[in-house]
Formats: sequence, C-alpha cells, structure tokens
Amino acid sequence: MNKKTLSVRKLLIMILGLLMAVQIFLGFAWMAVNLANIPLFGDSTEYYQLSQTLQVDEYRPLLYPVLTRIADRVASHLPLEYQTLVYVGQTLLCILSAFFLTEQVGHFLFPPKSQKKSRAFHLIMFFTGLYITCIPMITFMNFSVLTDSIAASMLMLTIGSLIRILGSPDENKKYFLLITLSMLVEYTIRADRLYTCTLFLIIAFGGWLIKKRHEPLFRKYLLLTLATVLVSTGAATAINKSTQQPGLYGRIPIT
Repeated sequence: MNKKTLSVRKLLIMILGLLMAVQIFLGFAWMAVNLANIPLFGDSTEYYQLSQTLQVDEYRPLLYPVLTRIADRVASHLPLEYQTLVYVGQTLLCILSAFFLTEQVGHFLFPPKSQKKSRAFHLIMFFTGLYITCIPMITFMNFSVLTDSIAASMLMLTIGSLIRILGSPDENKKYFLLITLSMLVEYTIRADRLYTCTLFLIIAFGGWLIKKRHEPLFRKYLLLTLATVLVSTGAATAINKSTQQPGLYGRIPIT
C-alpha cells in the first residue's frame, strides 16, 4: 500500500470519526434537553398505570411495570421525575450493551495478534458503542417509557454473545449464561419476543451445531445450546403464566 493510499485512508477514517463525534454530541445534547419530557404514547400511560397496581393481562409481562414502579418510588425521594430515572437507566444499559456488541464484532473481525487487546482498541469500540446509542431512533427509544429500549439492549447482548460463540475457538460457558439471562429479560419484558427470539436462537444455534457436528465436544455443545434455549424460555413462560391474568382488561384473547 503506497503513501498516497495510506493518506487517503487516514483522511477517510478521520472524517468518519468526526461525523460520528458530531452525532454523539448531538445525541447527548438532545438527551439533556429531553430529560424530563415524556413522548405522548398511550403505552407509556398504560405502563405507568400498571406500575401502580402490578396487575397485568396476557398482553403485558410484569417486568417493565415493576421497573417503572421502582423508578417512581426512588424518584419520590429525589428532586427528579420518575421518567428521568427510567431514561438514565435505559441509556446506561444501552451504552454497555452496544459496547459489548462492538467489542465482540471487533474480536471477530480482527485477529488477536493485531489488536493485542490494546487500550486504543477498547476506546475505539467504546466510541462506536456511544455512536450506536446516539443513533436517533435508539436515542428516542431510550428516552421513552416503553419496553423497546431494554428489549433492544438485551438483543445486542445476545447477538454479541452469539458472535463470540460462533467465531471463537474456545466456547466459554459465560456467553451461554449471558444469552440465557438476556433472553429471560427479553421474554419477561415483551410478550411477543418469546416466539421471535426463540426462533432466532434455534436458527443461530442450529447452524453452529451443524458446523460442530463432527467435533469430539459436540455433545457438550448440544447440551449447552439446549440448556440455554430451554431454561430461558421455560423460566420466562413460568414467570409470565404466574403473574399475568388473561382477560383482566377485556382485550381480545391471545390464541
């Protein structure tokens, strides 16, 4: 690669980094202006009402009303509105999830010898995580009293863990555990994700198991994947069934 090509490459990287920095600045500026505002969604009002009674039907799992209630109770002892605590919590979770995802993508794309787990590598990944958090749609979700933000964060943790498992020669059990916990939160915060995300896991793990079918540790991998899927879906189903009251609010029954 000649010097001219290197110079053009560095210039493009600098321009990209500058544009990302501008997006991050605008994102946090928007957050500062909207710390106490509530977007006018009917679901937000419903979640707040459910947080006061903690009585949910089959359309709403219990976890988000519980988290909203905790924020409301804590805010009553602080000079803050409850939604401000919700926004801060959702944003911090999003930053951590996005950072984790970009770290795993970085590990997958760049060989260990070239990255050497340097401080610069981690800073670049964290910077990218901040950029993801400040994408307008994600920023807006983080600053809404809705389940979308936490659901997206759990999905990023799951995808990051899957990338690590699928692309690493050493399958660490902690990533299977992280998927299990992330999906458990996902399923108990959004009722529809129990079906879509389970199908996603089955497809991802199915492809990985086909790749590993001739390896000596295939049975171990099979048990890990089965445990991950069955524990997360089974525990979530048990929690939802025990806390939801079908037909409580007279809505069309879910079949």
